[in-house]
Amino acid sequence: MRRCRQSTSALALAAAVASGCGFPVGEDVADAGVAADAGVATDAGVIPNETLAAYGFFAGDMARLEPVAGVVPYTVAASLWQDHAHKSRFIALPEGRAVDFDAVDDFEFPVGTILIKTFWFPVDLRAPDGERRLIETRLLILGEEGWSGVPYVWNEAQDEAVRTPAGDDPTVHYVDADGKARKERYIVPNSGQCAICHMRDDVVRPLGFVARQLHRDIAIDGESFPQLAWLAGQGVFATPPDTAGVAALVDPFGDASLETRARSYLDANCGHCHRSGGAAGVSGLTLLAAETDPEKYGVCKEPVAAGLGSGGFDHDIEPGDPDASIMPFRMASTQPGIKMPELPQLVPDAAGVALIRDWIAAMPPGCE
Repeated sequence: MRRCRQSTSALALAAAVASGCGFPVGEDVADAGVAADAGVATDAGVIPNETLAAYGFFAGDMARLEPVAGVVPYTVAASLWQDHAHKSRFIALPEGRAVDFDAVDDFEFPVGTILIKTFWFPVDLRAPDGERRLIETRLLILGEEGWSGVPYVWNEAQDEAVRTPAGDDPTVHYVDADGKARKERYIVPNSGQCAICHMRDDVVRPLGFVARQLHRDIAIDGESFPQLAWLAGQGVFATPPDTAGVAALVDPFGDASLETRARSYLDANCGHCHRSGGAAGVSGLTLLAAETDPEKYGVCKEPVAAGLGSGGFDHDIEPGDPDASIMPFRMASTQPGIKMPELPQLVPDAAGVALIRDWIAAMPPGCE
């Protein structure tokens, strides 16, 4: 396993996270520092392991998600909605190897790379830094024949997660933003379903670990650092990234312009399928933020197929009129065959729907 450089920044990150500082709190949290090296099992010939503990990613109490040296935390600019779940993200690389940077799209990863994403719920959504329950950890593992997704489901004791290739549907209990006790069914995708979102041009690829998602600042002990430069300092990249050509996404609920936030949201939540070569590429709807043709990202665009999914509306986006637009109609639905994204969400993202509706409402009305 490649060892992280024990730089001042890495030590500061560990201290910051241990004290509740560090990466911004929210659904894109990467809440861990660098712990003592315990060794990580990244031999592509012996994985996937039956239990998460067998990899040795985390030191001590596994539920704390404190990574050993060589397991590097990261976060993204625009996080994928997953029914109120928060996420913690890490990358583990084989010893002596690094990632080749690409400013536009896919990085080149060495065989043996493992991307680690844990989904968890605060017991009380009003206190995201408080008690939490870990639900699942998804691994994306790069073997000689390509990437494969491996889901692990955490037990009630919160001391282990077990490989669950058939997926699961646990019931999650939490207190919502209004202080009301809630319970909801949560979907852990099976191994095959992982490929639905991650497949492009018949190749499984990472989604979040790309330049446009990683090119953002992170806070370490009260000081701001460019994340890509910090990751390079940990040895993640073979050479220091040239960020000049990176079209970075933004926090969809931050302070950037309405259009930039809406396009970032759609890129993160929909763009992996709605792009050339993606599962929804045949729709002709391209929801990557880099797309510059308004019709291609839905403005005055007629749907390829009618039926329930169109809601009886004429255009994916009817400028100035979100109530007559297919896009927010499908985003707000829970009905199979209508709802978007199709998997694995069961609960619509109310804030995301509101963002897209506001964006459409702000457009000058009318289609030729």
